[in-house]
Amino acid sequence: MKNSLQKFAYKMAVFMQGRYGDDQLNRLLSRSGMVCVFLSLFGALWYPLRFLSLVGLGLMSYALFRMLSKNVFKRQRENLGYLNLTSGIRKRANLYSNMFKERNTHKYYKCPECKTYVRIRKPPKGKNIAVRCTKCSHEFIKHT
Repeated sequence: MKNSLQKFAYKMAVFMQGRYGDDQLNRLLSRSGMVCVFLSLFGALWYPLRFLSLVGLGLMSYALFRMLSKNVFKRQRENLGYLNLTSGIRKRANLYSNMFKERNTHKYYKCPECKTYVRIRKPPKGKNIAVRCTKCSHEFIKHT
């Protein structure tokens, strides 16, 4: 059993040589396609949802086409365009994720001058602290 699985993995690796493979845009396309197909299952309840199965299959087909494509340069440009388009959203999501993960140890304050977030160790409650922005060096007072 293990030997046949290894043979299959080897054959797949040989088949994928020179092909583009997976990237962030492919993951978005395939996941969006799966969500559309899942939502289309509720088409019996609401008729317009039946159309989503075609949209979902189209998205997943395009993701498969991109994965198996040998035009690596064009696929990289598509992925780079997607990453540039969503960079602001991803930065904001990463900031909020870090804020949540570090909520017990650190505090984030927004600089009134340049609007960037400053991360400091969580101060004791009920004290005024002076915070200096690392980007513009503006100093401001915050009450904890």
